[in-house]
Amino acid sequence: MHILHGAYQAAIGGMGLDEAERLAALRNYQVLDTVAELSFDRITRAAADVCGAPMALISLVDEHRLWFKSNIGVALKKTIRSNSFCAQAIRQDGLLIVPDASADPRFADNPLLMQPSGVRFYAGAPLITPGGHRIGTLCVLDRKARANGLNAMQSGVMQTLSAQVVAELELGRTAARIAWLMRHDTLTELPNRLMCQERLTQALAAATSRSNAYHVGVVSLDLDHFKRVNDVFGHDAGDALLQRVAAILAGFIRPGETAARLGGDEFILILPDCHTNTALQHRMDDLLERLRQPYLFDGNVLDGRASIGIATFPRHCRDAGGLLKKAATAMYRAKSAGRDSVSIYRHDFGADFERRVGALNAVHIALRRGDIFPYYQPQFSLRTGEIVGCEALLRLRDSAGKVHPPKEIEDAFEDRDLGIGIGAIMLTHIVRDIRGWLAAGINYGHVSINASAVELRRVDYAESLFKTLAQGGISPSRVHVELTESVFFGHGYEKIEATIRALSAGGIKIALDDFGTGFATLVHLKKFPIDIIKIDRSFIENLQTNSFDVAIVTAVIKLANNLGMQIIAEGVETAAQAEILRSIGCDIVQGYYFARAMTAEKYAATCQLGTTASMERLTTAEFQLGAAFANAH
Repeated sequence: MHILHGAYQAAIGGMGLDEAERLAALRNYQVLDTVAELSFDRITRAAADVCGAPMALISLVDEHRLWFKSNIGVALKKTIRSNSFCAQAIRQDGLLIVPDASADPRFADNPLLMQPSGVRFYAGAPLITPGGHRIGTLCVLDRKARANGLNAMQSGVMQTLSAQVVAELELGRTAARIAWLMRHDTLTELPNRLMCQERLTQALAAATSRSNAYHVGVVSLDLDHFKRVNDVFGHDAGDALLQRVAAILAGFIRPGETAARLGGDEFILILPDCHTNTALQHRMDDLLERLRQPYLFDGNVLDGRASIGIATFPRHCRDAGGLLKKAATAMYRAKSAGRDSVSIYRHDFGADFERRVGALNAVHIALRRGDIFPYYQPQFSLRTGEIVGCEALLRLRDSAGKVHPPKEIEDAFEDRDLGIGIGAIMLTHIVRDIRGWLAAGINYGHVSINASAVELRRVDYAESLFKTLAQGGISPSRVHVELTESVFFGHGYEKIEATIRALSAGGIKIALDDFGTGFATLVHLKKFPIDIIKIDRSFIENLQTNSFDVAIVTAVIKLANNLGMQIIAEGVETAAQAEILRSIGCDIVQGYYFARAMTAEKYAATCQLGTTASMERLTTAEFQLGAAFANAH
């Protein structure tokens, strides 16, 4: 049999057909070993009736067998491929007619001939797919030899009906594909939200019928820096990372468990009979370790780390929707706790989640209404007492008219769309205010703008900023861009570096905020064109009582002087702090002791007063300078 099969393959190869491709085309229909279907039986019956034959088959030629999707008058469901009529029939385009099989040596060992009242006549039309692959035949058989074969009408009907068989296979494949698409994610091929809901509902129903010791775990997994991957490396890289994560999850789950993609970078695991929280924690720690492994795509290392939240039935909730929500709540808790970690739901998580969602919704609403705008906090020279500039600080007005500081909406700055939207509306307000000051002849000094990581990763951020300033008639030298050290971590580092260098080359000064609170700060001072160091308020608040903080600030000031950088101390709230800073060489300060953040109009008025006032005027209540600071001068 193997010799004959090899000869058959050689013959097929000689015809320019690839047997592996042919078999793949056949199996792609997923029809082998399926139940009988009326649509195919009707075609087979029509072929038998037209040809006056007692037997008719829809025969599919598999690797070593013929399998009959439909059989009329034949008791067999399958037979061996070697020496078969159909194996010969698929080698040609038209009908294969065998008038008397008993006289044809090709079929000497054919099982259909050896049966009582065996087959003598055969006529088969190949089933040819749209791709040109011959996957089987529609054939009619008779126990009597037919010297004249089929007439022209019968031959034409056989070929038409064979095409109808292929059409039915295509229709079935389309229906199966639609059914698959309804329940699967096309990118990762994991179950989608619909199937996830179905599987979870089934798991809960099964658990409910068992003992109370039977638990179902729901795991919500969200990639930590997925938006950065898309922003920096493009959506091809993002898609590749999602597929890689899906492959890890598919290899991680056990039989009976489900891994699904709900959308974006959000995945769900359904774990029936998940046992204890401790066991779940250990499993998820193992999963995080797998996700941490470097993934190289197109020469770039992509970050697959994730935050994981867990909720279980019946401990945390007894319904599918509630479990999914609580698992998501725990996942957001893991994100807020530093990411790349696992959090198991607790009942006090709900309030935190609601606050976070409420904050993001508030930003969406404020952006639509135009209720995000800047306040300006003056920066003073301790040497002259004059205002040298200001920092533009975000404020948000709620529906009741109350103005809020940015700390209440911190999560919004990590969202790409919200972060970019906030930066754009802030810049619009700032440029409008500066133009107003220029028109009024106000010497406002400089304005320092805070830039978030999502803005700095934009390839056109520097170009867009320079264009906006030029349209407003504003010199780049009058603008500073503040960034925190956190922007240097994670993916997109190279793009941020290019943006910073472009800003500096165009005349904008770069200020490093919150200096001393991050990691590898000296490396950043060496590598990037930093012009200004802002000492974090945490080193200022205890200057009066902590000599270690005084030593640190003194060292930072000397370092900045040696590097030709300016120093600004922020968070100055007492006269004693101001005096200590003055005595150790700090020139520029900002903080509540001097002035709180204020509207553009009030800042203009303050600048007018500050540039004409003597040091005695600067000690008045309007600037809140204490007597100790005034006497020191």
